[in-house]
Amino acid sequence: MSSGLREGEGLALRWGAIDWQRFTLQVDRTAYRRGLTTPKSAASARVVDVGDQLLALLSRRRREVETATGRPVDPEGLVFPAPDGRCFDATSVRGAWARASKRAGVTYCNPHKLRHVYASLQLESGADLKYVSVQMGHASIRITADLYGHLLPGVDRRRGSAHVEARLGLGAVMALDSKSAHASAHGPALSARESTRAASGVNPRL
Repeated sequence: MSSGLREGEGLALRWGAIDWQRFTLQVDRTAYRRGLTTPKSAASARVVDVGDQLLALLSRRRREVETATGRPVDPEGLVFPAPDGRCFDATSVRGAWARASKRAGVTYCNPHKLRHVYASLQLESGADLKYVSVQMGHASIRITADLYGHLLPGVDRRRGSAHVEARLGLGAVMALDSKSAHASAHGPALSARESTRAASGVNPRL
C-alpha cells in the first residue's frame, strides 16, 4: 500500500534493491511460479520512492533476519523468502492475507487492490499524474489516466491554475496593480501592458 509494487515485485524484492539513504526501492525482477523473472515491461523496471515508515519496517525485518541467522543479510537475498529460500507462491500469500484479515476482523481485500489505494492516495495528495505513472510502472501515462483520471477533478484543478498564474507572473502583476491604486495621486498608473513588462523585470516605460 505504501509502495505501489505489484505482488510479484514485492515477493521478488531483494535486500540490495533497498537504498536506505535515498529512500527508494529498485524494481528489477518479479516473482513467477516461485521463481524469478524480469519485470513485465520496460516501464516496470523502475526506482520507486518510499517513505520513512516503510523503511523503518524493512530495517526491523533486516535486524530480525540478521539476529536469526547470525550474519548480515545477503544483498541478493529475498526480503521475504519462503521457508525453503525460494519465492512465495502468490496463491499462498493471498491465503495468508485472507486469514490475517479474518483474525483482524476486517473485510478481505485482494492484495492487488492495495496498489490502487497507493495510486489514489498519491493523486489525492496532489502528486503529478506522470510521477504516479512512473511510480506504478505503467507502460504509458494514458493507462494511469484511464484508471485514475476520475480522481483528478477537484484535486489538482486549483493547484494547476495557481501554478500557471505563478509561472505567468500574474501575482506580481496584481501586486503592481494594487500599488498603482494607492499611488494614483502621485502619478499615472501603469497600463496592463506596462505592468506585465514590469513583472518580467523590464522597465515598463521602455
